Amino acid sequence: MKRFYTFIMTLVLCISFVPTSVLGARSIYYEQGLAQDLKELGLFQGVSETDFDLDRKPTRIEALIMLIRLLGKGDEAISAGGDHPFTDVPAWADSYIGYAYENGITNGVSDSLFGTGDANAQMYLTFVLRALGYTDENGADFLWNNPFTLAKSVGILPDYVNTAEFWRSDVVLVSYAALAANLKNSSTVLAQKLIAEGVFTYEEYLASYDVDALSNYTSTPTEYTAEQIYAKCSSSVFYVEVYDKAGNAFASGSGFFINSGGVAVTNYHVIEGAHSATITLSDTEEVYDVIGVYDYSKEEDWAVIQVDVAGTAYLEFGDMNSIQGGAAVFAIGSPLGLQNTITQGIISNTNRVLDGLSFIQTSAAISQGSSGGALINKYGRVIGITSAKFSEGENLGLALPISVIDGYDSSTLTGLSQLAGSSVPYEPPVDEPYVEIDAFNLLKAFVEVYANDNINGKKTYCESENTKTGFVEYGIILEEDNQLGVYIYEEYEDTTYYMQYYLEEHPTSYFLGYYYNLDEPYYLEGITLLDPAKFTKSSIISFDSYEGPAKKELNEEICSEYVVASLGFLNYIFDEYLYDFGDFSVKDLGFVRF
Repeated sequence: MKRFYTFIMTLVLCISFVPTSVLGARSIYYEQGLAQDLKELGLFQGVSETDFDLDRKPTRIEALIMLIRLLGKGDEAISAGGDHPFTDVPAWADSYIGYAYENGITNGVSDSLFGTGDANAQMYLTFVLRALGYTDENGADFLWNNPFTLAKSVGILPDYVNTAEFWRSDVVLVSYAALAANLKNSSTVLAQKLIAEGVFTYEEYLASYDVDALSNYTSTPTEYTAEQIYAKCSSSVFYVEVYDKAGNAFASGSGFFINSGGVAVTNYHVIEGAHSATITLSDTEEVYDVIGVYDYSKEEDWAVIQVDVAGTAYLEFGDMNSIQGGAAVFAIGSPLGLQNTITQGIISNTNRVLDGLSFIQTSAAISQGSSGGALINKYGRVIGITSAKFSEGENLGLALPISVIDGYDSSTLTGLSQLAGSSVPYEPPVDEPYVEIDAFNLLKAFVEVYANDNINGKKTYCESENTKTGFVEYGIILEEDNQLGVYIYEEYEDTTYYMQYYLEEHPTSYFLGYYYNLDEPYYLEGITLLDPAKFTKSSIISFDSYEGPAKKELNEEICSEYVVASLGFLNYIFDEYLYDFGDFSVKDLGFVRF
C-alpha cells in the first residue's frame, strides 16, 4: 500500500554504559517528593542527591537497609553489627544483616541463606510490622506471607501501594506511612519514638514531614499551561545528531529521557544506518554520546537507547486509556535542527491506522527533525513519539503511542555500529594499521628509560603534586606480561584513593581496579573492564563488581574522574617527552573518543 505520509528524519547513537531498567509506565512523581522528605530526616537515600531510583524493584538487602535507615539505626548498625548464619551476604552488607538478625527484624529464606533476589511487598511490610513491635512468630500477630490485613489496619499500607509490582517508590509510600503508625499496644507513633531517640528533632520533623501528604495523594495530575509544560518538560527532550562510519554527521532528530539514568526513546528511523550519535541537552547545551540500543522495532519505528549521562530530567508516561480526541497536546523536539521547540495543538484522532500501524493524529506542528520527539498531554506526561506527518495538507502530524515500548527488553545493550552492520566502532585507516601498537611500545620504552621510582620491583615513572587537602601522584608501571599499569594515588584529608588500569597492545578492554582506602578492609573496592573505544570525558564508569559499604555511585564518579585525569597525564607524556617520535595521543591507545 502506498504511504501518503512522510517520515521526519532524525537519528541517535552509541558510546559507554549506565544501565537502568524501566519496569513500566507508572508515575512516580508524587513519591519523589515523599522520598525527598524522608531524605531530609536522614531516613532514605537514593543513588544521588536528587535521584532516588524509585522506578525499579528493591533487592532484599536494599529493603532491609532502607528499613534500618527508616528506624534511624543506620550508624548503629554499621558500628555495632551482629552475628548472623547467612553465607550469601556480601561483606559490605554484613553489619546491617547481622544487626537486623540479632534484633529480630529479619530472617533469611533458609537457615543459611538470607536471599539475594528482589524484595516483594510481603517482605517489606513484614519488616515494618516487626519494627513496630508485631511478630509473625507462630502466627502470633500475623503471617509472614500475608501481612496485608494487619498492615492495612495499622495504617502502613496506603491504597495506592502496588503490592503486585512492588517498587522502591512503594517502599517510600510504606515508609512514609509508618512514621505516623502507632507502636504495638502504644499511643506513641514511630516518629515520636525517633524524635525521643535523637534521630531527628521535632522542628526538623515539622519542617520535612507532611502529615496530610498521603491523604492528599491523588492519581489525577495537575493540568498545566503551555508555559508550564515548556518549563517542566523541555529539559527532558534533546537534540540528536548521527554519524556515519567515517564520523561524518548525516542527519539529526530528537529524543527524550524516560528515566534519570540516561534511558531514552526515539524513532528507529532516526538511528537507522548510524555508526555513532550524540545528543545535546536543551537546557545546558552539554553533549553526550549514545552508547547503545536496548530494544527497537524497525517495523513500528521505535528504539529505546542508552545515553552516557545520569541524573537527567525525564518524562513520566501518560495514561493511554484516557486520551481523547480534542484534548490539548504539545510537541517538543528539534524541527529543522531548531532545538527545544514547542508547538501546541489537539488530538485530531486517537487511533489513525496507516499500513497496519496505529498513530495518534495531532494538529501540533511536526517538521523534519521532530522525529523522536515527545507528544505531551496537558498534565505534562508523554503520550506519544512524534514520528511523521502527511506530505499534503496542514497540521496533520502523527505520533506513535508511547505504549509501543511497553515491555521492552533491557537485558542487552547493542552498539549502533552493530545495528548498522559493523561490530567494530573504530577501524584504523588502511595506510596506518595498528598505530596503537606503536604508541604503546613508545610508552613502554619511555618508562624503561625515564623510570624514577620502583614499585614492588617494577620500573615506574611517576609525578606528584601537593594539594590543599593532601597529595596526588600519577604514574606508569612497567608490568609483566607486556602490560603498562597506569595509576593515580591520592591522599585526601584522612582518606586514600587508588585507581589503576592495565594497558595492552590491542585496545579491546582494559582491566581496572579502584580502591577507597587501601588498607584492608577496603571501604570500597570496585572492579570493571574499561572499554577504550567507548570512553569519553563525560563517561561514568560502572563497576562490574564491588565490595564495601561506601556509596557505589559516588565512587564510580570519582573513578571516572581519575581515568580522565590519567589520560590527560598520558597525553602530557606524549606531548612533553615523545613529540620527536610522532604526533601520538591516547587515541592511539584506543581511546578514540577522548
